[in-house]
Amino acid sequence: MKKEKARQWQNEPLLLDAKDLQRILRINKNHIYRLFKQASFPSIQIGKRYVIEKNNFREWLNQQSRKNEFISSYKTLTPDEQKLYEKAFWEAVKFLKDREAEQHDRREKVAKLFSETG
Repeated sequence: MKKEKARQWQNEPLLLDAKDLQRILRINKNHIYRLFKQASFPSIQIGKRYVIEKNNFREWLNQQSRKNEFISSYKTLTPDEQKLYEKAFWEAVKFLKDREAEQHDRREKVAKLFSETG
């Protein structure tokens, strides 16, 4: 792969494809396609082409970073501290799922309201 200069984030396209990710992450194309096939990677398949929205990619990167921090911290804890850490982690996951469900409900209510008035 020919090395390209880094771009400003705002100059990246809205939809990032395999070549964009290869340039950004500096990993080979096989690794990129493995990412696209992972359920946890929020990509979109359009025909035979895989893409990911720029903002979703950035959020995924942030999540990976937090996950790595969690794993690194977890390994240094005592068994009792690990139990507390796990409890806090699962409470946070539940909170985020509940929040996402509430936002989905709100979007549905707004869409219904507009369809009734339109």
